[in-house]
Amino acid sequence: MQRRWVTVLRVLVAVMLLAAWAHVTASTGHAALAAGPLLLGGVRPLAKSYQWLRDVVKPANSGEPESIPHVLFDTQTYLQAGQATLQFFQSTAANLSDPTLSNFPTGNLEAYNYFEIHRAFMYIHSVPNTNATVAITGAASDVEIIHKTARGILTFSMAGKSYFGFGLAFFGRPGGPVPIYSSYGTGTVANNVITAGETENNGGFPVLGNIVIPPMQQVKTTLQFNSTAISADTRITVAYMGVLHRPVR
Repeated sequence: MQRRWVTVLRVLVAVMLLAAWAHVTASTGHAALAAGPLLLGGVRPLAKSYQWLRDVVKPANSGEPESIPHVLFDTQTYLQAGQATLQFFQSTAANLSDPTLSNFPTGNLEAYNYFEIHRAFMYIHSVPNTNATVAITGAASDVEIIHKTARGILTFSMAGKSYFGFGLAFFGRPGGPVPIYSSYGTGTVANNVITAGETENNGGFPVLGNIVIPPMQQVKTTLQFNSTAISADTRITVAYMGVLHRPVR
C-alpha cells in the first residue's frame, strides 16, 4: 500500500511539473513575440526603464559624477625642414583659441573631472595633391617618411610616469578619407598620381580604460622623430577616446 501511494505522489508531481512547464513556455513564447524579432546573434534590443534613463542623465546621488563618451585631442605641426620632437597638450598659443586644433590644450582636467582612456589615436593632416612624376611625392610620401624614415614614437606622460613609447603605426587614425592612387599611360608626363596620404584606420591603440587622467594633473604627449625633411609643413593630431566622468551639469 505504501509503495502505491508513493507511485501516485510521483505521478501527481510529474503532472504538476509538466503543467508548469507548459504554462511558462506559452507565456515566454508570447512575450518573445511581443518583444519583436531576433537580431543578428539571437539578441533583442533591451528596453530601458524611465528610471534607468533618468539615472543616466542625472545620477540619483548629486555627489556622484555623470559619465559621457568623449575625446581629448591636440594638434601640432611637423615642419618641412624636419622635427626632433612635438609636444602635445602644452598650452600652445594657437591651440588655446582654435577649437578645431585642440579641445584640451592645457593638458589639465577641471576639478572633479576624470578621464578614462580607452583608445589612443594619431592622424596626419595631409591634403590630397596631384603630381605627374613616376615617383610618388607630396602628401603620400610625407606620411611614409614620418612613419618609416623619421620613425615617429608616441609617449604619454603623467605624474612622472611614461606610457606607450611605441611607433606611430600602432596609433591609427579614427576615420576619414581613404587614399586614391590613379596612374595610366606611358612615360613620365602621362603617369598622373593622385595621393591622399592617409594612414590606415586600425581602431587606435587599445588602452581599454587602464589609464585614468585625474583632475588638475598635468599630462603631456611627446612625438619623437629623427628630424627628416618632408615636402611641406604638416599638422599631426593626437587624440584619446574614452569616458569623461564629471560633475552633473
